[in-house]
Formats: sequence, structure tokens, C-alpha cells
Amino acid sequence: MLHYYMDFWKKYLCFHGRARRAAFWYAMLMNFIILAVLVVLMNSIPTFYYLYYLYDVAGLIPTIALGVRRLHDIGKSGLWYLLILVPLVGPVILLIWFCRLGDYGENAYGPDPKVAEMA
Repeated sequence: MLHYYMDFWKKYLCFHGRARRAAFWYAMLMNFIILAVLVVLMNSIPTFYYLYYLYDVAGLIPTIALGVRRLHDIGKSGLWYLLILVPLVGPVILLIWFCRLGDYGENAYGPDPKVAEMA
């Protein structure tokens, strides 16, 4: 689980290739846990306010990059990530797509990351 989170930061500006469901959801889980801890600390120690927002802003680009790679895994263009800007409907569609199984074998965006991970 931790290696998925480390990959999240290592591939900070990587918008090509594919990302497995596990890589996406474990990275999002770790981000949620860290942000939740920072919220609790922020409410008790006001100086953590800056740390919370610093972490949140620093994680914006890698989150988008991971979302684009996740869309590539299901055979969709990364431009579909712009659905996030459509109120209500867009995020729901992306959530459904992020939960889908990735394409088996190689697709237009690269080799299957599940097969590459097992090798």
C-alpha cells in the first residue's frame, strides 16, 4: 500500500502510461488519512493551518496526473478528467470510471500495469 503512495509522489508530473485501480485508490486513501490528521491538528494547533493547505496544494498536480493515468488504464483519454468541472454529474461519472477494471493487456496508452507488476 505504501509503495502506491510513494509512486504517487514519484510520478508527480507523469501524465502518460496507466495506473491500476489499487494504485489510484490506495494513494487517495493515504491522502485522505493525511488530510484528516492535518484537519484534527489544525483545529487544535492553528499553525497546522498552513501545513494543511501546503499539502493540499502540493498534492493537486499529482492527483490530476494519477487520475489521467487511471483513465488511460480503462482506455479513455486523459481529457475526460475535465468532467470534474461539470457540477454533480461529472464527478459521479469519473467515480464510476475510476472503479472500473482496467483493460486487459496492452491498450493505446501502454502495457497492462497489473501484468508488469506481477513480472
